[in-house]
Amino acid sequence: MEGINSWAAVVTICAVIACIVEMMTSNTKTEKSVRMVLGIFMLCAVIVPIADVIREIGAADFSADYEFEASDSMREAEMDLLCSQLKELTEKTLLEKNIYPLSTDINIKTDDTGSIESIYADITLDRNSAQDAAAAEEIIKTELGFECSVKTGAL
Repeated sequence: MEGINSWAAVVTICAVIACIVEMMTSNTKTEKSVRMVLGIFMLCAVIVPIADVIREIGAADFSADYEFEASDSMREAEMDLLCSQLKELTEKTLLEKNIYPLSTDINIKTDDTGSIESIYADITLDRNSAQDAAAAEEIIKTELGFECSVKTGAL
């Protein structure tokens, strides 16, 4: 009941303020704009307390679940983007050293909080590039700073 009384008081005060402002504006070109702004002001004065009451009742509890799901999907999208960027960087680094990978897979291990624990690259080179396997592994470890395994052979 106290919530309804405070809501009615807020709406009444806003209505009085809106009437005073409207009386102060005489027939000018801005009268329509002032009325529109006052209408929006009154609408907000009515709706915002209702939204607070709904939140207090608990009808908006679904939003917490939605935020959790959204954050999970955003985290997955961020990890996918990071993997693709690291893949491009890995391939570019190897190409600069004249090592041509057939495939590159990046695996990122995270903890429960989403922090990155380790990054691992699986690289496949052509059978003819078997002599470059050790060099490729060393380049990835020293220049990019993450572990990798380099295999040779067909996909």
